[in-house]
Amino acid sequence: MAISRALTPYKRLLLPAGVPNDKRIDALRLQALDWSPYARTDMLFDLSVDGAGVWIWDRDRAEALLAGAGRDPIQVRLYPETALKRPLTEGTRLAACLDGVEGQVWRDRSLVASRWWPRMPDGAEWLRFQRSAGQASSAPVPLPEEPVQVDWLRRSWPRRGAFGTAQRPSYNQLGIAAAVLMVAVTAFQVGEIARLGTMVSQAKRHVATLATTAKPLETARSQALAANDRAKAIFGFASQPSQLALMARIAERLPTNDTLLSDWTAQDPDLRFTLINGTQPIDSSFIVRAIEGIPGFTGVQVDPAADGKSVTVRLKVQPR
Repeated sequence: MAISRALTPYKRLLLPAGVPNDKRIDALRLQALDWSPYARTDMLFDLSVDGAGVWIWDRDRAEALLAGAGRDPIQVRLYPETALKRPLTEGTRLAACLDGVEGQVWRDRSLVASRWWPRMPDGAEWLRFQRSAGQASSAPVPLPEEPVQVDWLRRSWPRRGAFGTAQRPSYNQLGIAAAVLMVAVTAFQVGEIARLGTMVSQAKRHVATLATTAKPLETARSQALAANDRAKAIFGFASQPSQLALMARIAERLPTNDTLLSDWTAQDPDLRFTLINGTQPIDSSFIVRAIEGIPGFTGVQVDPAADGKSVTVRLKVQPR
């Protein structure tokens, strides 16, 4: 007997790598139960290489509907409506359902995406559904004027179908399971402690042997690290411009009015010097603009003296 698509949500589930074949259904059932909002859930899986498509439905509600119709729930096998209608091999369609309509995307005769609407979707909803299913947005299937009427089958189409039932565990069940788990863990830990004690003794003997043979290697490593530090120091010195080159850059930018350069102090990457003019005040703004225009100089600061005839300049020099 078919159960309406309106009552059977559908989802694609992926299996983690390495799940044994005999545990695939159990792993899928746990995923479906985690997704399900129902207290008791019936399921139908369409198995594939990397997972499955799954329909779920509320078992309590389905049993109540069957009982209301005078049917014995134990004697009736329910199938999701979509699983009893002719599938596509490839493509996208909007199918009429017992209630509402269903958007479907098929690949290799597997239903890779499904969405149910209680009425015809509008163009934007239809386009969003196709995009969410990974369909190329440059060539979406136009929204049809009417949903297609799909033929019913005498048997369900899932090639490797499997039914399942799951119920959320009660707090009492969780407590019993936790207690059993604690006992198992404790027994495991006792055995592991004994085994680890033996392993530690063996490891200590092995370390003592390695310490003797590793001494020459440790000496060689220390020598190599010291040589590396010396090389870094040499490279760092070579990466900075020479002091004469820096003085030449600055002298080219100084005003031609008897301004002198003195008190030169350089400590990578900081540079400080003083400009002096005994006849007239120095224009601090001009000095800042002139030195900031020199490539490789950053963070220029100028501190003028009280009489304005000398300024102290501080800056940072970037490596070459």
